[in-house]
Amino acid sequence: MNKNETGTILLIFVGMLSVFISCFICAVNIYSVISQQQYLRNVVDQASFVGTNQIDLDSYYKFGISRDITLDRLKVQEEVTKFIESNYDKSEIIRIKVETLDSNVSIFVEKKCNLPIGFGLSFVKISAMASAKLQVL
Repeated sequence: MNKNETGTILLIFVGMLSVFISCFICAVNIYSVISQQQYLRNVVDQASFVGTNQIDLDSYYKFGISRDITLDRLKVQEEVTKFIESNYDKSEIIRIKVETLDSNVSIFVEKKCNLPIGFGLSFVKISAMASAKLQVL
């Protein structure tokens, strides 16, 4: 063995170890983003159904059950926001947008994504959108 080559194996080992650790960190963070995105989709989907349960009672009592039941916009906004905030810390939520038109509810939520090995990175955001319509059959 040449005296100049004594540390070559150690350098290769350290280099490969750093590549392995970097790949592991990326894989863990990507999995975390994907799982948090799926959970957010589920929460927003459930929130849209919560919104369709907020019937305008004045209209319901006045006209009875009809195919065009309207929703109470203020109650929809309040209940959907309450439902989403019950699943997340308020500091994580960037924006909640709730739109109600007659018997349709559309929801858009954007939140910060918590990375398990993020080293303080807070620029990763995820969002989800869902809509639902109340129909009387």
